[in-house]
Formats: sequence, C-alpha cells, structure tokens
Amino acid sequence: MRLAVPVSASLLLLVLLPWTTPSTLPQRGPSPNSVPPGSSAFPPDVFDPLETDFGDYSWPTEAGHVITSSFAEFRDTHFHAGIDISSGDIAGYRVFASRDGYVARITISPVGYGKMLEIRHPDGYTTVYAHLRGFAPSIDSAAFQEQIRRECYPIDMECPPGEFPVRKGEVIAFTGKTGTHSPHLHFEIRDTRMNPVNPFLCPPLRVHDTIAPTVTKIAVSPAGPASTVDGTHATRVYSVRSAGKNRYRVNAPIVVGGTAAFAVQARDRMPGSRFRNGVYAYTLTLDGKVVFRIHLDRTPFREAHEIGLYYDRQLLAEGRGRFEKLSVDSPNDLPFYETYAIPSGVLCDAAWGEGTHAFVIRCEDFDGNSAEVGGTLILGHAPAFSAERREQEVVIHLFEPFATKRIDCYARRISSGGTTRTWHAPPAATTESVAFPLARDEVARIETEDRWGIRSDPVVVLPDSLPRQENGPVPPLLVDTERESDSGVVTVVIATEGVFTSSPVATVREGGREYAIVTTPRTESKYEGRFRPEVSVAGTRSIVVHAAVNGKQVQAETGIDLYPIPAGAQGTLAIDGGNLIVTYDSLSVLSPVLMSVEKSDGPDGTVYTLGPELTLLRRGFRVAVRDTTRQSHRALFSREGSRWRILGDLAADPFSGKLTRTLGDLAVMSDSIPPVVSRLSIGGLAHRKPVIGFRFSDNLAGVEYEQLKVYIDNHVVIPEIDGERHRASYQAPDPLERGPHTLTIHLMDRMGNLTTVERRFVLR
Repeated sequence: MRLAVPVSASLLLLVLLPWTTPSTLPQRGPSPNSVPPGSSAFPPDVFDPLETDFGDYSWPTEAGHVITSSFAEFRDTHFHAGIDISSGDIAGYRVFASRDGYVARITISPVGYGKMLEIRHPDGYTTVYAHLRGFAPSIDSAAFQEQIRRECYPIDMECPPGEFPVRKGEVIAFTGKTGTHSPHLHFEIRDTRMNPVNPFLCPPLRVHDTIAPTVTKIAVSPAGPASTVDGTHATRVYSVRSAGKNRYRVNAPIVVGGTAAFAVQARDRMPGSRFRNGVYAYTLTLDGKVVFRIHLDRTPFREAHEIGLYYDRQLLAEGRGRFEKLSVDSPNDLPFYETYAIPSGVLCDAAWGEGTHAFVIRCEDFDGNSAEVGGTLILGHAPAFSAERREQEVVIHLFEPFATKRIDCYARRISSGGTTRTWHAPPAATTESVAFPLARDEVARIETEDRWGIRSDPVVVLPDSLPRQENGPVPPLLVDTERESDSGVVTVVIATEGVFTSSPVATVREGGREYAIVTTPRTESKYEGRFRPEVSVAGTRSIVVHAAVNGKQVQAETGIDLYPIPAGAQGTLAIDGGNLIVTYDSLSVLSPVLMSVEKSDGPDGTVYTLGPELTLLRRGFRVAVRDTTRQSHRALFSREGSRWRILGDLAADPFSGKLTRTLGDLAVMSDSIPPVVSRLSIGGLAHRKPVIGFRFSDNLAGVEYEQLKVYIDNHVVIPEIDGERHRASYQAPDPLERGPHTLTIHLMDRMGNLTTVERRFVLR
C-alpha cells in the first residue's frame, strides 16, 4: 500500500514576471519589460522573459479543439488561469501529458478544480489538468489509497519526481466535471513561480480563429475630483453602433472637462463554440497615437484577486456590466500592462490640447482578428472667472473671455419663500466683465460654460445685508463625510434646506492639531470641502462647521474614525478599546489605506464594518475580535458581499483570521445547528451492488468536507462528492454479502457540529 503525505497547499514562492508582447500581431510572444523611471506603481517583483520551449507543448486531450473559455477571462475573485476545452458535455475522453515530466501533485476536491493533476516539466514549468473524472490507473490507485487512509474524499498529495514519470502524449486522466457544472478539460501552463501563462503562446495549442471580437459598450470616467464627462462627475456608459464590418462608433461626441479614463466592454468567440470569451489585447489611441496597450500573456497567481483593479469595480458593484479599464490608477502586481506608471492611460487637455480629438479602441484576439470602436472626444476645461458684489449688482470678471460661451446667474432671495431669478448672457469674445442686477438680500450663484458645453464649478456671492431675523426654527446644518477608496481623500458635505448667507467654515481636529479646510459651493444650499487625513494618526477626526443660514449663525459637528495602514510597513492597530486588533505587514496593502471602522448590532453581537467599500488588499492582514459572550459554538466570520464565511481558526479569546482580498464586515457569530443529510436513497439491492445517494446542506459555517465520512458495516467507502450541487453518490464496485448491512454517514460543519445518519438495508 502506498501512503503519500498530504499537504494543505504547495508552498511555492509566487513572484510575478511581467512583459509585453510585440505590437506585430502575427509574431506572438513575450519580450522583457522594465519599470519606467519614477513610476509610482510597484510592478511585479521579478522581471525576466519566459524561458520555455513553446513549440514543445502538445494538445492535451482527444475531446476536440473547441475552446469555451479563454485565458485571463473574468471570474468573480480571480482571472481564469487557463483555457477550457469542450468535451461536448460528455465525460471520459482521454487526457494526455502535454510534455515530458512527472506528476508533481494530485488533488481531489469537491469544489474548485475538482480532480486535478499538476505535471512538472524539466524546465521547471508546470501544466495543470482539472475537472477530471479520474486518473490513469496507477495514479488513480495511489489517490484512492490516500482517500482510504484519510477516510475522506478530498486529498492533496505532492509526489516526488521518480514516482509517476510521464511521457509527452501519455494518457494521464479522463475528462469530467468534478468541481464544476458541465464536463470539459481545464488546462493551464504555469511558469517556474506558478504564475499562469497564456497557452496560446504555444503554437501547438492555438486554435485557428477567424472570428473578430465584438464591442457592446464603452465607459468614460472622470479621473479627478473636479473633472466631468458630458456634464456629470459620474462615469458615463455609451452604447456603440455598427459602422461597418468589425467597426463600431459612438455617435455623439464625448465632452471631458479636466481628466478622464476609458473602459471597454467587449467579448470574443471561438469557432464551433457558443460561448463568449475574453479579448486578448486592447490598444487605445488618440489622434493615431498610442495611449494605452494591454496584452494578456500572463496573470498573477497569488494576487489573482487583483482582477478587481483591472475591471471597473464601481460599475461591477452597480450591476452596469464588466468593463476592462484602459488605464492604471493604482499600484498593482498585474504583469500585462505596457507601462506601470500612475496615472497611465488618463487623458486631459493639458497633455493633448483643448478641442476635438479622434479616439479608437482596438480589440484583438490572438490570431489578430480585430474590432475597433471609435468616436470623437472633446477635451477642455471650464472657463475661469471671479465674481464680486457692487452696490445692487454682481460683476463677473472673465479670465478667458474668448473661451466663454455662456454665463448663468441664479439669484435667490433669503426671505419671501426663497424666490429664485435667473439671468443668462452670451458674452462677446472680447468681453472681460458682465454685470447682473442683484438685490441686497439675494444670494447669487454663477456658472460659466465654454463652447463645448463644459461647465464651471459655481461661485456663490453672498448678500450685501441680511434681512431682519424672524422668530421661528432655523433650517438645520447637515454635515456628512464621503470616502474615496483609492485616494483616501475625505469629502465633507455641508448642506441646509435654507440658504447660506456666509461661507461655511470647516475645521478638522486630528492628532492634537486643528486646521481649517477650504469649502467650495455646489449650490447656495450645499458646500463641499476636501482633506487628506494624516496617515500617522489613528482614531477619530472631529469636523466642526460654522455658518450662517438665512442670516442666523448655526453650528454642526461630525466625526469619522480612521486607522492608517501604510504600504511597505508593519504594525498593529488597537480599535474599539482593543476589542478589534489589526496586524499588518509590508505586503498587506497595495497603497496606503485609511481604514474606517463602523460598529453596528448584529443578531449575534457586534458587527465591524471595515471600509472604504471596494478597497482591494494586496496580501491582506490579520484581524482579531474579542468575544465577550463566552458562548460555545462561536467563530469569527467575514462577509464580502452577501455571504458570510468562517475566517481563521475556532480558538477563542480573541478569534482571529486573515482578510486577504477586500475590506468588509467582521463578526463573531454562533452556529450550533448541525448540517443536514437529506434525500438519502439506497438502490441496486437486487444486484448486491448498493447505489447510495444523498444531499447535504448547512445553515452558516459550511460543510467540512474532510469530515464527511461514509461507512458500510464500519468499513470506510469513498463517495463522489459534488460540492457545487451539494450531493454525494457511491456505487459499490463489488457485490456485498447477502443479508443485513448498515450504512453510516458522518457529516460535520466547519464549526464542529456533527450529524450522524444510520440506515439499515438488506441484500437478498
């Protein structure tokens, strides 16, 4: 009997190797890349070209050559690390070793990759074969013996080089659907540091493709706090129209005030497949000059969750679609950008010139089939001006009269129910000032617009004298804060239902010091101020605002708790009196994070919400939460989205674990409800080869698959477990003795709650 030593995971040094692909599409292949001097991003740790014989790989299955998923496609938490080869929804096709080597790892899991083999090759590269129905006889026997030894379905075995040597083209396994919904072969190539490599870089693994990608939408996002896209500070999504074969167009010009970045929604399709795949390469040009370029030749393995930096996270969270960003706005470990500088791919009139430009986004598959979407981009900025009150008028001084097409003045009376009057003036090109009448008790809001329709931020002119204060309630002053997940900047929003008759004065108190921030009007009833909190201060920032509303002095105060996690440093944060402890190291975050912490009451105690929302981590950090209830069957859970999962071990006081992907909710919760076995059936009795099937479920903690054990007459049997569908099945390979038998199922959840089911059956 062979007894392999199981391990929970391969301990591998995962270092990311970036490069770019030459722009000449027929000559695919990597080339070395370097970090631009002064780049503020940290690109992958090691730069070297791919060093493998791409011509030495062979097609890994007899199932066919139809590709249903391509390399680096979107998955919720990671890039698709290989290609999926269709088996026509049929299991059992032979799987071949793509190169000479040896079986380095055998894994069987109810979820994820299912039954999987890793084959290590002489140059240190690895090929991966997943979702298998079973392995070649010698491998299958070793895996089964390990399952019997462990008395459970899941195993993870590392194998020495001499145990299972394989030759190129040798049968190593059979296609299946373990860990997934439909039969197919998932095939990967990984480099010496286990980072996934695009299999299409290997000529023998390419599928001849004559179908060009299709483009459905593009998105344009403001890239600065004062920037606008078609008059709004929010991301705009544009549908595209056909402009000929493989050509698309955005019909209306896109007007950008300040800076902006593009994103695109496109898909590709392979011959013979109904599935939509990812696109291999993108190039953004402006007036024929390359702005940004991506080739998806390699993705990171350990940092695969950084897919959240490649796609527009905000549009994903809003359910507006999957858009691939054609810019870099955050440090990252992604190895497929042509440049790692921040910002990269951002467009502005200062760099490209004010006025009309032609943009083209080129989308290409690996065979060079391409589709293009183009349109007109107008870059500019709002005309600058100032305003002052003179007697019973307001005078607007234009700094760029030649660029100002329109002036709007909105005058609102403080008394008399807030009556509003509006004036508009189209100044001549030589006009340097324009005057509007303004009563002494009116507040004026002035905005300008250039010939492209780009509007300025408003300027508010306060009243010359205040009306007599009347009895009655003063409209309240409302102060709130908003966070930017990437920059860490805090925006203070100051609003009232009345009219500001003096500019709000906002003061921030943090770390023993006090300073004022500039407030800018958005309307006569709303102001905003921005500040970047001090990263060396942990705890509460108090924000105090003084202002006059409808001629009466008012004050309001709010606070925001922020805890700095610097990049490239280590430390510990004690929060909420030590009930929450955060321990970070030099690889925890991609860029400095000012983490907010909010407490709320959950059904089982305190819930800590760590923000800002959508903040993506690098390697993550450890958290520990102290539990004061002293109840049993409790553990630390985290929630990203709507699903809770156990974080770390069950050892209490405090409960601890590691957040590895994003910030989210933390809570110590109870789960004393055992998992459930349902729909148990025993068939095949007439042939004395019992066929057993059952379903399983758990309410919170989730099933511990290593503790799902099945016995017949106290002898262990190994069922097939489908974690996707929550069901298990077993068929006896040999006839059992006639007479009574006992089936026993032990099912445990990750909290340690155990369910035992016994069922007697008789074979005649």
